[in-house]
Amino acid sequence: MDKSEQIVEFKSYNHFSPPETVTFDESHVKFPELVELIETLDVRHWDEEYQNPRFLEDGRKWWLRICLPGFQRSMHGINAYPEGFDELEAWVNAHTR
Repeated sequence: MDKSEQIVEFKSYNHFSPPETVTFDESHVKFPELVELIETLDVRHWDEEYQNPRFLEDGRKWWLRICLPGFQRSMHGINAYPEGFDELEAWVNAHTR
């Protein structure tokens, strides 16, 4: 991937829904709004991994990859979510359906 490329990839799934990655890049009309939401939710400080040890493989999984100037990381979770995750997921769902 080109280091100057700005992209956000997200997927959330369970055993009943196949994983489908949703990709937003600079060409998406709402990309600046998504970048602002990422900053507002302080995603920069989310942990790399979230897990609920009581329910490791029977629930919802998610994955997020962000490549922005000065901020590149991936994070994921199984049945555990950082504060603000629901808001981010709702935004993604609202802009991809």
